[in-house]
Amino acid sequence: MAAVWEVVGGAERGGVLVRTGHDLSSDLADGRLATGSLVKETDARDGRICYELVKGDGPASGWVTPNLRGKELLVKTGAQGEKAPQSRRRGFSQWASTQADEEVAPEPAMPELVPAEMASESSVSTAASTAEEMVASLPENAAAVAEKSLSKDEEDAFRMYTDKFGECRDGSNPGYSRKAFPWFSPKPTEDKKKKLSKEALEAALACKPKEKKLSKDKLWEVDSE
Repeated sequence: MAAVWEVVGGAERGGVLVRTGHDLSSDLADGRLATGSLVKETDARDGRICYELVKGDGPASGWVTPNLRGKELLVKTGAQGEKAPQSRRRGFSQWASTQADEEVAPEPAMPELVPAEMASESSVSTAASTAEEMVASLPENAAAVAEKSLSKDEEDAFRMYTDKFGECRDGSNPGYSRKAFPWFSPKPTEDKKKKLSKEALEAALACKPKEKKLSKDKLWEVDSE
């Protein structure tokens, strides 16, 4: 028995296009096959079917495409004889539900909101862990800097400086700039006061010149001349 198809597409354009042949290069029929019509399949080729009109408006026969770009234009009802009206209603309801699903777009999923307290706690914990890592790495970096030897350029600069100004390791030479060589640390000088004896202090005080009071001129004394 031949299958019965129901036209469910083309409602916005007045029906489905009908061609006189099975290929797309064939001529179009005079009219469209109206939506809701029932047709009987007589032949099928290259994804298109040849039909005979059973019920509805449109050309009595021709070739139509049941499915175009994933959209169903005709639905096979499987009706034969007296079961055609029932299958027609079932096919139309299926098409209506499909159209409703296509019109209702899925709502975008809302991102989960993170409470402010949780966000602040996570940021504080991250900052604390970062600070701990930095503190843990400080001794290693300091030791690496201390163990680093002078480069060739630094040695040449130090040699040229000492040749010009003279080497001074005790820091007594004021011309020696610590800023030029940050690694230079002069030895602490001994306090000279500790070396002075009591006799030297007494001799220094004895040699101290005595201050003489200057006499002031008396303004009331006038020269006779």
